[in-house]
Amino acid sequence: FDENTTVGSLIIDGSLFTTGNATSQKDFILEARDASMTNFTLTNSTIMNAGIEGSERAFYCVTTNALVDHCTFYNCGVHNVYITGDGLNCQVKNCISASPIELNDYCIKTYGGTVENCLYYNLSAPRSSDAEIINCINEDPLFVDAANGDLSLQAGSPAIGAATDGTNLGDPRWTPKAKPVLSTDTLDNAAAVLVGKQLSLTEDNILSWNENQPGCSATWTLNLQQGDYAI
Repeated sequence: FDENTTVGSLIIDGSLFTTGNATSQKDFILEARDASMTNFTLTNSTIMNAGIEGSERAFYCVTTNALVDHCTFYNCGVHNVYITGDGLNCQVKNCISASPIELNDYCIKTYGGTVENCLYYNLSAPRSSDAEIINCINEDPLFVDAANGDLSLQAGSPAIGAATDGTNLGDPRWTPKAKPVLSTDTLDNAAAVLVGKQLSLTEDNILSWNENQPGCSATWTLNLQQGDYAI
């Protein structure tokens, strides 16, 4: 934003920002230090590869009210979020801020409000003047393949279930894909249905059988996942 720009509210949600591989310091995604901004919201978003070692302030704004919630920052240098302003009411929560190399500087810096339930790795703890730092942890988030752009959380990640709302820290797009779970009742019912049926199993693990009932005739298929089955 240019100097003397006036912004009422800026809302960024569900977005992914990347600059590929930054080649210079201070590669801002958003720089609004000279603008007049009342409300800034950044939620459910990912910012990756926004700076090299020594880079800082992927998001830098001067505002009155700010909310940064459920965001993932990776390889963005230091001060991934830098928010200041007179009488600042700021909430930064449920975020992940990680670097592929160790950087001895703050991951998040604000000048008022709270920084809550955030995870940081290879960076120093959040810093906030006139604000509270609550329940922030310094641990490896266990991304699946961060170097190749996959920031999905591995099983066992300390970010899983650690948000203030009981969900995972960081951008929800990186939530691990749930595997289907068959209950005992479901398996018992399936076994009862298949008793006495002529079954056919294809090379692609597709199990099929015919169901003939009064007023109903159909061919059923079941895609078998890896595992053991007994009928």
